[in-house]
Amino acid sequence: MTIKVEHISAFLDQQAPPTTKLDFDNIGLLLGSSSQQVSNILCCLDVTPEVIDEAQQLNTDLIVAHHPLIFKKLSRINTDTEEGNMIAGLLKHDISLFVAHTNYDIANDGVSFIMAEKLGLTGTEFLQPMQDQDCLLEISAAPQSANEIQSILNRFGDSIAYASPAAGEAHFKVVTQQYLLKDIKRALHDVDRSTRSWSSQVKLDEASHGLGVVGEFEEPIETSAFLDLIKETFSCEHISYSGAPEQIKRVALCGGAGAPLISSAIGKADAYVTADLKYHEYFTGREDFLLADIGHYESEIPAVDELAERIRQRFPDVTVQTTSINTNPIKHC
Repeated sequence: MTIKVEHISAFLDQQAPPTTKLDFDNIGLLLGSSSQQVSNILCCLDVTPEVIDEAQQLNTDLIVAHHPLIFKKLSRINTDTEEGNMIAGLLKHDISLFVAHTNYDIANDGVSFIMAEKLGLTGTEFLQPMQDQDCLLEISAAPQSANEIQSILNRFGDSIAYASPAAGEAHFKVVTQQYLLKDIKRALHDVDRSTRSWSSQVKLDEASHGLGVVGEFEEPIETSAFLDLIKETFSCEHISYSGAPEQIKRVALCGGAGAPLISSAIGKADAYVTADLKYHEYFTGREDFLLADIGHYESEIPAVDELAERIRQRFPDVTVQTTSINTNPIKHC
């Protein structure tokens, strides 16, 4: 079987459903063609000029990254800029780019769960569960508007599910996520004025994704031993922390910038491990609660290795490598 970008994309979407991404994010196939054949994949945290050079040397067909190269909307591609030059380089060498970012952060078995597994925690669960909210949107319109409505709904791809109405009718039943309702209604705004729509929400019983993770050690360990374990597990040059509990058994973690979850971690765990903390955020008011910043790169790079291994197992005929480039821009002295 010839493996194409679309096959890799479909597998990655199963690992981290694109509909769960946070609103500000930009994920999925950002550059290239879904029909491109793939025999070599390079996985990385960040797309940098050095990573692109490495991809060229390895004859890479597809880069799978965690952080988006294209994040904000582009108004121009100027090759005098680093971003523009990287985009041009990828296109010139027929290297596609797929990104799994916040959808991978909050996925079941995603970034934070991988951190917990490396640390040896058991009984892991979401620190802040997020329940899916499936919505049923019913659209009724004049029959002559059916094709136009169907064309609009098709733009949303796999994010929605609907059945085409019978000939001569224009009544659609659309199942989608709550956050997409506004976008769908906005897209339908200019359709025939006879269009009417309404929706009802149905919550799923179990959370399928969430922010952060919490788990525990089989036996509590002393704080000094815990800090040593973190440094060794995540290859940290240094750790910034506050608080000094005597022992630590339950641990909360969040890959990347996890400051918004500090209050959720307090009361649920003895320690919270994350990254990108600001000075005042270390003042938790709890000396018996340890708050640790291990670095953004250090917290997320294990997830890149794990994702590469998952792709490797699913597509054994494809060469899958992780970058040899340390893309962490932060240096310590």
